[in-house]
Amino acid sequence: MSPARTKQRPTSGMAAAIATSGVESWALPTAAGAIALVAAVATSFGLVAAPIGLAVMVLGLLAVIAERGFAKAAPLGTAAVVGMALGWTAICYAPFHALFFPGNPLHEPILLHSNDASLPVALATAGRTTIDLMLEAQLPPNPSGGPALPVQYAITLEDAASARQVLTGRFDETLKTQRLGRRGTATVIQAHHEEHRVVANAAGGDLKVTGVSLEPAAGATVTVAAFAHRLPSTPILAVLALAFLAAVVAVDTRLIAETEGTLTVATPAALGVSLVLWTSNTVHLTVSSLIGAIIFGGALGLGLGTLLWAIARRTLVHDRR
Repeated sequence: MSPARTKQRPTSGMAAAIATSGVESWALPTAAGAIALVAAVATSFGLVAAPIGLAVMVLGLLAVIAERGFAKAAPLGTAAVVGMALGWTAICYAPFHALFFPGNPLHEPILLHSNDASLPVALATAGRTTIDLMLEAQLPPNPSGGPALPVQYAITLEDAASARQVLTGRFDETLKTQRLGRRGTATVIQAHHEEHRVVANAAGGDLKVTGVSLEPAAGATVTVAAFAHRLPSTPILAVLALAFLAAVVAVDTRLIAETEGTLTVATPAALGVSLVLWTSNTVHLTVSSLIGAIIFGGALGLGLGTLLWAIARRTLVHDRR
């Protein structure tokens, strides 16, 4: 046997080991990413209910991040790594779940017209200091054809202590050019008939709708439904988010060997995506809604996470070494 062949065996064996290790290390994130992609396609074509499809998409993407973030924490033990990864994923997913699955409405949806004679109408919100109010409008048709006429709305709410608040906004339809294939285009109507509004109910009793104004009034209606708000108040959320970020930075810099800051950078991005979705006022979320939130909220969160990691790397990581 020639010396050249003798040397080739260990080299080939080492290459095979490296290749196998690479395949194993990327098996889980690749599978999770594929599941997220399939869920996105299935949801877009209506094969899966939007809340379920979006939830699978988010969980798949979070699983990819969790695997990459905790990949170098193996010396801590499998049980500890899996537990931390599941905990991180669950906390990041929680605000998405509350938005995708709002639960049953607190009352039957109420159809109202401008200056409705049935007002005031009570909403069964007793015991809730914050509610999610879903508004869905029927717009009057355009006499000349094309998009329906836009409607300006103003809804007056009154709580048990007679404190009033007025919700205002606009429902409309707009023409949008949509690309079909490489060269084709089509003009479609983009409808904005719904809004999700987070409403304070400081008195904790039933809210009353005491006034509805729709302009133009002819042919326009609005359906109102209240849901229990499933997130803590804004100050509590801010404190929880800061505490979570601090815990992530501590784990990333103190427990993960040779950390690259994946968790520190990605966590603000995940929180940013959920924040954009919660503030978008969209009732029925779609794959496009999630992608848009990832583009805007994720980008802002990545910027914040990168800054946070730069500070942590120069202080906590450097101090540890």
